[in-house]
Amino acid sequence: MLKRKKIVVGLIISMCILGIAWSSTAFAFPNEPMGFRGNKWGTAIKDVTFKTKLVESLEVVKVDIYAVLPARGHFDELVLSLDGKMVGVIARLRDRSESNVTKLATVLLDTYGPPTSFDEDEGVLLWIGERVLINFSISIASLAIGDANGLMSVESLLEWYASGKKI
Repeated sequence: MLKRKKIVVGLIISMCILGIAWSSTAFAFPNEPMGFRGNKWGTAIKDVTFKTKLVESLEVVKVDIYAVLPARGHFDELVLSLDGKMVGVIARLRDRSESNVTKLATVLLDTYGPPTSFDEDEGVLLWIGERVLINFSISIASLAIGDANGLMSVESLLEWYASGKKI
């Protein structure tokens, strides 16, 4: 139960960072990712081609959080599902050493070009595309990526859910 709360709190923090940055004008950036592991954003979660395990279901707001199984490579990965459709992914480096964080930042810069914004105080690189958001937090070695509208909807719903308000 405590682990689930930590996951939800971490997601809320990541999504809040995205929300603050969303106020900027949307720009296209090279190679906007249209999905994750060959599945487009909006794919029904039951139809994704990789294995997942449900770790948190917030039925009242229709948000589900899935762990990706088996864990691959250097990341712990979570898939965000809204109304049963994949809208985003959060990946966190297992080894958060400075060299690994630098390597990941380099890959992101090489793949997506210069970020739309960089918050030096928070250590956050943000790419705001026409359809996709990418948020890389250097301090916690965490990457959030997904459909812009879907991620913003998930953020709003999680904030509402965390506030404790009832229907």
